Amino acid sequence: MTDGCCPECGATLPDSGRCWDRVHQLLEVEAQALQDSTDGRRAHFYAIATYQLQHPSRLTAPAVAELRVQLARMLTAEVPIAELREDVRRNVRGLKVTNPAPTDISHVDSRWPRRWMITAADVVARPPTEYMVAVRDWADATRETLNAALGA
Repeated sequence: MTDGCCPECGATLPDSGRCWDRVHQLLEVEAQALQDSTDGRRAHFYAIATYQLQHPSRLTAPAVAELRVQLARMLTAEVPIAELREDVRRNVRGLKVTNPAPTDISHVDSRWPRRWMITAADVVARPPTEYMVAVRDWADATRETLNAALGA
């Protein structure tokens, strides 16, 4: 992190020095821009899932794998958000989801990208009125980058 960039996503770090603070910025934009609607909940899913996939050290390997599957599923079919949530709950039930040692990245595939076409920093830099499109574009670009690096 000495270069001022996040070691996992490559984005310039916020003033706090913690890329995780971007999640709070995303949530602030959501509070301004999103309605409590199906589209709003879908945009929230894209934002959180994509952030986590670009920062895999925060989760366990099985949780990252499940999140990748569900993000691809949502991008492909735009399944009802309630169905997606239930499927995620069922599929991760009994799994440890959060990595107990987030600085330990030994469980992360060495082919996992560390630079991305779009990051959370790019999304929060766009006008709030573009948030729903921005998070979907971010999710799609992340899926494409992962597929190129790891295979579909």
